[in-house]
Amino acid sequence: MLATGVTVPWTVSGDRSGTPVVLLQGWAESRGIFSRFLTLLDVAGLPSAVLLGSSSGGYVAQQVAVNHPERVDGLVLVGSPRTLQGRAPFADQVEALRDPVDPAWVRESLDWFPRIQAVPGWYVQDRVRDGTAMPARAWQASLEGLCRSAPPTGAVTFAAPTLIPWGARDTALTWEQEQLLAAAIADARLIAYEDTGHLVLWERPESVAADLLAFLEHRARRQPTGREAGLPRKRSHRR
Repeated sequence: MLATGVTVPWTVSGDRSGTPVVLLQGWAESRGIFSRFLTLLDVAGLPSAVLLGSSSGGYVAQQVAVNHPERVDGLVLVGSPRTLQGRAPFADQVEALRDPVDPAWVRESLDWFPRIQAVPGWYVQDRVRDGTAMPARAWQASLEGLCRSAPPTGAVTFAAPTLIPWGARDTALTWEQEQLLAAAIADARLIAYEDTGHLVLWERPESVAADLLAFLEHRARRQPTGREAGLPRKRSHRR
């Protein structure tokens, strides 16, 4: 239970002796989005951890790093924005939602973020079930909260080493926008996955897992001598 009184379901899996990684899903998703990803990793929960956020989950991860830097050992921002302020292009549709949420509408909403790589049908169907399990008010309030929140990197530069995997065919976030995100973080590395859309974790779980593990190994090897011991600053490349 959070300090606010809200109870949040969560799952712990993997070898507890490993580096802890907390996975944060994006808007209108459930922890089920990590089902294909978790089989590639060991995950455990401790007082501090590396945070991996997918899409708007990375926006939340950035805010945690601003509010509680002592609890964040690193960030992996997968297809994540620097800002969500403003009105979303699909806001009218979300505001018109009524219960029960129509599965056909949820399936259509997944096309707001076109997929380039093939995604298993069962995985897509699970995401449709996620959407219908959310009441309309949850869709609406969560989107409104994200779009009203101030950008976490707007006033504060956090020092947690950060990896930013981005899909080179993302129709929601441009390369220039992701470069601005990387530039707002003291110790960041931006990677572009070719032939990949916005839903990077859906399309390329193996690539994200490999890059996350390399990121964790780099952290384990480095000497804690200050900022220069982190990842190369402002480095970016395409894959």
